[in-house]
Parts: sequence; C-alpha cells; structure tokens
Amino acid sequence: MAAVIKQIDLMFRTMVAELQQRSFDDDWAEDFPPSGRFVPVAVDGRRYWYFDQPNGGGGQKRRYVGPADDPLISERVETFKGEKSDYKARRKFVSTLTREAGLIAADRFTGDVVQALARAGLFRLRGVFIGTVAFQCYSASVCPRRRS
Repeated sequence: MAAVIKQIDLMFRTMVAELQQRSFDDDWAEDFPPSGRFVPVAVDGRRYWYFDQPNGGGGQKRRYVGPADDPLISERVETFKGEKSDYKARRKFVSTLTREAGLIAADRFTGDVVQALARAGLFRLRGVFIGTVAFQCYSASVCPRRRS
C-alpha cells in the first residue's frame, strides 16, 4: 500500500519560509556584527567583499566574505545595516509549527551540533548535510506527523 503524503497548509508553509529567511538573516548578523563594515577590495582585476571589524586594540580585523559579483552576497551587504536579530519571534514560529502544524523538530543535541557547524561557517561556505539530519528538514516541505 502506498503512503499518502499530506500537504502542509499554505499558512504553515509561509511560516516555514519566513522562519528560514529570518534565520538566514540572523546567521549573517552573527557572522558580521553591526560594529563592523563591509569593504570591497580589488584583487587581480576582480572585486571581493571583506568585513572589517574593530579588534579592541585600535586596529581592524579583516575577514574574507566572498566575490562581489555574487548577487546573494552583494544583496546581503546592501541590507546589512537594517537587519535585527529576532530570536524570540523565531522561537514562537518554531513552537507554532511544531504544535499547530505537527512538524517534527530535531532533538536538542542535533540542533546544537548543527548550530555549531553553522557558526563555524559550514553553510556559508556551501557545505551540505546528507542522511538523517538532512531528512529531518523534509517534514517542513512534505509531510507532518499524524496526530493520535
């Protein structure tokens, strides 16, 4: 017998998309705090984005961000000053999605490991997950758990 996949209500799919965007915005703000600034630097005829951050001793610490011709990075640089962290609001989104939409949340340990990898830059450098952790993300786009 084939399994029936139930579609998630449009409202909850919209909430998942909003949560993903807000999380992306917050991760960016965590990597690049408001005390710093983005600067374009030309190297061998190409432009790259770097992030200058005060190091506390009167100097600057410079980090590589990515190529200036990457539209995603350039868009993020443009909206950098307007972004605010909204951790509590995102927690409410997660609570609603697990309670009302029936989506399954990862266990705390897995979440902590994924967060540590994200903070280390795994996803910013285009790393991906495969296997169990990756499949846990499918619940938000395909099938909620059944309520008893």
